[in-house]
Amino acid sequence: NRHLAALAGTSANALAGDSTLRNVLLLILGILAGMALFALVYFSHRLRSLTGLQRIIDHPRMPDFVKHADEVLHRYRGHSGLLAWAFIISVFSQLMLPFSAWLCGIAFGMDANLGYYLAYVPIAVLAASLPISPPQGIGVMEYILVHFFVARGTARVGQVFALTQAIRFLPILWSL
Repeated sequence: NRHLAALAGTSANALAGDSTLRNVLLLILGILAGMALFALVYFSHRLRSLTGLQRIIDHPRMPDFVKHADEVLHRYRGHSGLLAWAFIISVFSQLMLPFSAWLCGIAFGMDANLGYYLAYVPIAVLAASLPISPPQGIGVMEYILVHFFVARGTARVGQVFALTQAIRFLPILWSL
């Protein structure tokens, strides 16, 4: 879902000539194409048999929770309206954090358009969930957003650090 939020933000700017956003757009499109191909194989009985996926799922050593999840997913196969509605709600939900980050960036005096936030915030949030540590003891999200915003001249380091704190606190605030 974060890929979809980033896709919305990168498409206009990538086509305008920003090479970093163009690379992000290509990566997101590749991931979405891979997901679509997997969904096509997964939900087609004929393709499941041809690729051997059904044999893998039916294997005796396959854990029961995988088999149960497979059964549940196949129950939703014929409910395209419900799946479409869930998809629309998910896209709306995923767009809220980059949009809120953009408003915070405006409040902090950052000079970047909404497209940059739609592209970079989901990437930073995803990267922050990886068990890696960037140099100089700063957090992963800070490191990535400094790279994207400060290196392009749209913000100062202090503004980016304030933005990362806002990005972390916004979901907490919404949950309250």
